Amino acid sequence: LNGDFGPTRLLGEIADYITKGTTPTSLNEEYTEKGVLFIRSENVLRNCLDISLRTHISEKVHRGKLARSKIQKGDVLLNLVGASIGRAAVYSLDEPANCNQAVAIIRLSAGAPLKPEFLALWLNGGECQKVIRSAKYGGARDNLNLGQVTELGVPCPPLENQIHAIEKHFKMQLKFKAVAELSEFATPEVRRRTNRSWET
Repeated sequence: LNGDFGPTRLLGEIADYITKGTTPTSLNEEYTEKGVLFIRSENVLRNCLDISLRTHISEKVHRGKLARSKIQKGDVLLNLVGASIGRAAVYSLDEPANCNQAVAIIRLSAGAPLKPEFLALWLNGGECQKVIRSAKYGGARDNLNLGQVTELGVPCPPLENQIHAIEKHFKMQLKFKAVAELSEFATPEVRRRTNRSWET
């Protein structure tokens, strides 16, 4: 997502809550076969989540030692560390979840002039990615801290403009999915026609 969407606001001004999680083993707790979904950076892709490989923690740990990083439906998740730094997606599942320290949780305030889906689109867009790449600092792995996330400038265009951008993106996602499903089995001619259709 790129373009002029009007004046920006600091993310910290329109978010009620910006935090990150903790690795359970650092608190002498173990992962479990079942329980509360535990999100790691590899689960957070650009504008979508991949939980095909699930990790879990116990309900006791979720409500106790990791209560600070409970994830709610509608929260925006942002990767803070390593090669996937800057990837963002909205948590849209109905089940409870938690996360480790490589993932930031951004919870917009009730009156925020911004939809979570638009925020994720903006965070993943080229302009914001340039800011993230310039803000990250090195070490063993590149990373962002929560202070830097709080200081990110985000545009707050009219609601109808946000909805239009969101709908346009997800229509493109559906077309990408259709092409991907066809590509494995389709003949070269069918793939060419599909690609031409997608480009129009």
